[in-house]
Amino acid sequence: MNPFRHLIVHFKKERSLFAMGVAALLTVDFAQQLLPQLLKLAIDELQNAGPGPAAARAALAGVLLWAGLQLAVVALQGALRWGWRMGFFGMSRKVEYALRRQLFEKLLTMHPAFFRKLRLGDLLSRAMSDLAAVRESLGFGWMTLIDGVTMVCFTIVFMVRANALLTAQILAPMLLIPVLVVTLGRKVRENQRAAQDLLDALSQAATESFSGARVIHAYARQESEIERFGRACLAYRARSMRLVVVEAVYWPLLWVLAGSSELLLMHYGGLLLGLPPGKAMSVGGFVMFQAYLAQITWPVMALGFSSNSYVKGRVSIGRLNEVYDAEPAVTGPLQAAPEPSTRQDTVLSFINVHGGYDAAPDVLRGVSFTVRPGEWVGLASRLGGGKTTLLRLAPRLEDARLGEVRLWGRDVRAWPLKALRRRIALVAQEPFLFSETVLENITFSYDGDPQDRFAEAVEAARIADLHEMVAGLPQGYATLLGEKGVNLSGGQKQRLALARAIFARPDLLLLDDAFSAVDTATEERIAPALRTALPGVAVLMVSHRVSTLRLCDRVVVLEDGRVAADGTPDELLQQEGYFFEMARREFLARRVGLET
Repeated sequence: MNPFRHLIVHFKKERSLFAMGVAALLTVDFAQQLLPQLLKLAIDELQNAGPGPAAARAALAGVLLWAGLQLAVVALQGALRWGWRMGFFGMSRKVEYALRRQLFEKLLTMHPAFFRKLRLGDLLSRAMSDLAAVRESLGFGWMTLIDGVTMVCFTIVFMVRANALLTAQILAPMLLIPVLVVTLGRKVRENQRAAQDLLDALSQAATESFSGARVIHAYARQESEIERFGRACLAYRARSMRLVVVEAVYWPLLWVLAGSSELLLMHYGGLLLGLPPGKAMSVGGFVMFQAYLAQITWPVMALGFSSNSYVKGRVSIGRLNEVYDAEPAVTGPLQAAPEPSTRQDTVLSFINVHGGYDAAPDVLRGVSFTVRPGEWVGLASRLGGGKTTLLRLAPRLEDARLGEVRLWGRDVRAWPLKALRRRIALVAQEPFLFSETVLENITFSYDGDPQDRFAEAVEAARIADLHEMVAGLPQGYATLLGEKGVNLSGGQKQRLALARAIFARPDLLLLDDAFSAVDTATEERIAPALRTALPGVAVLMVSHRVSTLRLCDRVVVLEDGRVAADGTPDELLQQEGYFFEMARREFLARRVGLET
């Protein structure tokens, strides 16, 4: 399979820029061949000038003519160099942009299981250093390859026309360059891949340290984190130094081969200069060969650069292909079936649902229950009992292994993902907030200007008991939040995430322990306001507090991945079971707290 298949798609869209760059570069390279010829003519003009003032003036006029033509050629080259730079580098930048956009769009479609395999540091390294290597390979690499091949071919043709034997004698060492490129190129490729993998680990170590700065400080683990990061740096440096050693051998050898050709020109060219008149090479001819040899040295070096750039680009595009070729574990149809003429009397249904994560055993083993419009249903179980897994099945953040999950009577797998998730809002225990303003976080589900729906955002904040706190911020709803809402408390983050869900006006609201950082008094203010604002919205709520679950109309208790009990909170408190145990522990904890 062609490793450049994704790149080619975007390259074809920019082929006109590439063609412009190639045309300009070929013209520049051909024009470059004229400069040594003009230099030879100017020197020969001086060498062949006769005695006397008239001959001197004629020789000067000839030199000025050839010098003027050289300036004209150089001016033409200057204009065309702008053309090939815009062609090659403009094309590579546009392709890089398209590849980065494709990468970002791909990541947005991927299932959470994908991110359990490729960590954040890995993805950042691919999005930055690997894309940069691909861009360099595409722009600089193609430019040096075409320039190198063209200049070598053009120069050799002009040199052979002047003196074929001398050309063969002085260019012989350069025949070893392809051998050098193939031999050391393999070493470059091996070390480049290993270095990029270690850069992933380094990026991951840095990302975790920055994200976990509070925990690191809380446990006074700064020194151990510095050591961990230092080990990652040393490993990356060691592998990078192996790559540098290969390149340190590569380039000096190229210069040695180029320098050998210069020595051979001095020897064989010097012999030709000493031949009798009529057979001897002119001084202008010798200088011309020196100029040709000087200008062929860079193209030969450029071929080395091109080979090195290609190797690095191939390694990087291979790593990017691991993302581009990944298939989302969860997909939906492109078009939804027609909407039912009347809505069902059940918003959400779980029918004999089995589910789990990756290759782990099922945590849900035949769960069945329903949630009606406007009904609040609580979920209770021991730790690891499958509550969060069950919530993630509705918006298809995970898929059931067996059974069906239905929204409005239709299997969730029959809904287009975007349409399904527009009807569902999820508030996690540890909500994610963006580094944007409070208003932009609340109106996240709206595609237009947040100011257009400012009043609705304020109302959502009021329902979530957040408005007074936001009003007290320096810039109110225009206050910029820190990374992940670092300048807010845990309870404020949860209420802001709840306001974001309320603003979306979903059919189904999923609360995954969304009141865990909120005190019971605030919780009791939010619940009736939420019921009043969203009277027809079904709520499925996970909590480890009985006081929270008592806000629900029903509570479903899970034991061993199955429904062990289903009833009103008061009914379950009259029965022996896990919910009764939760209530008793909570009661005893409160009594101990009061007595102490």
